[in-house]
Amino acid sequence: MKNTLDLAPDASTIRGPIALLALVAGLGSASTALARQDSDADTLSDADEIATYLTDPFNSDTDGDGLNDDWEILGVPWINNSGIGQRYALPYNSAQPWKGARRKTVYVEADFMSQHFTYGSIATAQVQSMFASAPVVNPDGSTGIDLVAIVDDSTPSIAFSFDPPNGVNWPPEYAGFKQSWFGTATERANSNWYAAGGTSGPMQLAKLKAFRYAVFGDRLGSTTISGIAELRGNDMIVTLGAWWWGIPPLSAAQIQWRQQVYAGIFMHELGHNLGLLHGGSGSNVNFKPNYHSVMNYSWSVPRYVGFSLVPTPRQLQYGSSWTLDFSSVNAAPLDENVLSEVNTSLCGGCGAAHAGHAVPIGPVAPWGWGWLESETAPGIDFNRDGFIGGGLVSADLNYVTASYCSAPQCDQPPPFTCPFLDWCPHTGADDWSNLSYPLSGSPNYLSGAHGTVLPPGEELNFETVQMLSYAGSCQHEESFEAYEDLAELDERGGWRGWDDNPMAVGMVRSEVVRSGERALEISLGADQVHEYCSTDASLWSLSMWQFVPENFTNNGAGPFAGSYIVVLNRYEPGIHAESDWSVQIQVDGTANLLKVFHGQGIDTVQVPLIRDRWVKIKSLIDLDEDWTRVYYDDALIAEYPWTGGVLGGGEGAAGVAAVDLFANGSSSIFYDDLIFAVVEPEPPCMPADLDCDGFVNGSDLGALLGDWGSNDSPADLDGNGIVDGGDLGVLLGEWS
Repeated sequence: MKNTLDLAPDASTIRGPIALLALVAGLGSASTALARQDSDADTLSDADEIATYLTDPFNSDTDGDGLNDDWEILGVPWINNSGIGQRYALPYNSAQPWKGARRKTVYVEADFMSQHFTYGSIATAQVQSMFASAPVVNPDGSTGIDLVAIVDDSTPSIAFSFDPPNGVNWPPEYAGFKQSWFGTATERANSNWYAAGGTSGPMQLAKLKAFRYAVFGDRLGSTTISGIAELRGNDMIVTLGAWWWGIPPLSAAQIQWRQQVYAGIFMHELGHNLGLLHGGSGSNVNFKPNYHSVMNYSWSVPRYVGFSLVPTPRQLQYGSSWTLDFSSVNAAPLDENVLSEVNTSLCGGCGAAHAGHAVPIGPVAPWGWGWLESETAPGIDFNRDGFIGGGLVSADLNYVTASYCSAPQCDQPPPFTCPFLDWCPHTGADDWSNLSYPLSGSPNYLSGAHGTVLPPGEELNFETVQMLSYAGSCQHEESFEAYEDLAELDERGGWRGWDDNPMAVGMVRSEVVRSGERALEISLGADQVHEYCSTDASLWSLSMWQFVPENFTNNGAGPFAGSYIVVLNRYEPGIHAESDWSVQIQVDGTANLLKVFHGQGIDTVQVPLIRDRWVKIKSLIDLDEDWTRVYYDDALIAEYPWTGGVLGGGEGAAGVAAVDLFANGSSSIFYDDLIFAVVEPEPPCMPADLDCDGFVNGSDLGALLGDWGSNDSPADLDGNGIVDGGDLGVLLGEWS
């Protein structure tokens, strides 16, 4: 660009504030012309940028945050209805607003549907703090990003439509909601905010150039999806209204978990706005064990604390490993087809910050819970064969939330159950160094342009979080509180219809409950299955509470009519054998009996059916001893070999594969508080305590209590536990 500077050396050969200051000093009267020079066309003179604002006169966005220098210093320009030029001042959090032009700044306005205001506003403050400490170096020499989050309106709750299979990938109600609520109440009252017909006026358009917009809403359609956001755009939605936080009043741990969830999901969706996918800035491969970021579903929120089962030490380690953070380490890549089990770390180069962290890895059962592995372990048993070998192995590392089978495909979003490798490169990613700050240059930054929802069809949902909470253990607890009233359990919480039939599912109801506010109703065509694994231990308990109404009827004839509880040692949809059935309990309303098929074919143990109250049913399973015991109302009613199964023919598997609640056309029965858990074996008795009652044989206290190990001691001829003629025997007249 040439004007009066033609009198001096060509300014195009001189770059940077120092060089230009030297030029100013040497030009004398030419400096007046320089004061009018605007090399980067940002409406700030080169002289002012150099001497006053300390910004780059040859770059209209000195700090690279997508906001022009003059916007951050003077405000976004606009022309009011009278034709007079105005500036929309950006609310930079400093007494010297021009500093915002030298330090990356992200502006977000957040509105909250009523019930989300408290947790949502806390979440924005937590994410602001995280951004402020980000390992990002700015032109002014500082580190961090200023996230200026304007916590604005508490709005009425409205329904957001969401139906990706039918093309509804972004709620059509969103545009009207944003038009009604974007901007402060004072701004919306300004005559320049709206144009004719309620469209965007010049003042609103100015703010839209600089601000992203976040809505903390209730839910997306009928799903529990946590939210959606535009990739490199300006719109995001957080929807946690369908998540279950626990039975009020919430404990301190539940309150903390809820706050962390809101913060994690808000930061996750904001990450999409800033160009991040679920595997980093250039990858949408999810659940990568070598990518520790809230963008990764494994780390979007902490491990769920709503279950009362005692977590394993490794599960506690996983829960405490969560941090509200993007990744700042480009960890070593992992190739699923060529994995070295020796001297391999999931987080190579990640440093001491990740010491003691645990992360979920790959499916180990049809439900795909995965196991938990140390991020910094030097050797890992990737193929789960029981030892760490020196050769190369193949293993699926990242499909943790499997729930149905699909062909393997790189970048294909979960869930799956197929034991296939996806052959995706599990690369690490440094998020903070690769954030994208697009504004007017991004097509998704335009109002009404949302691009592709990430991942195609859905984001993280509550069911995935439930399943991740079980990673590292096969134990499972189900109180049905996590589902809304009248929910049908198809592909939710690990529940499915028999043989993957979406119509053969039960319904969550609130009319008859044992605890909390929900129970599962099994009636008519319901054939509800939940798969299990049993790799943790050999001794298991599967228990549940059953309520049979007084008016229960079989709705069918014959000896096999009625409702059933079935426990299977093998379960593969569509492929079944008689030996797969290990427990079969029949509720026969016509005979008013509960029957247990105990391994003798159609012969059964029969007890009177208990109606109109909650009754506990339990199967105690010992896989090492190949035995099961069935209890009804705490009474043992049957025991037989586990692998012998219902028909007693043997050939069953030494594992617990699934529970099936089968209505068989009968009327309603209700189930609540189902627990599948490891049972700790009783410790062996000491040799000095033959009858295992805790008292040493023949000790003074043992003698006082008649403790001699057994009742057939030669010194106790009448077998009453008191030694004949002993001191206590004489005292009691004990002479056999």
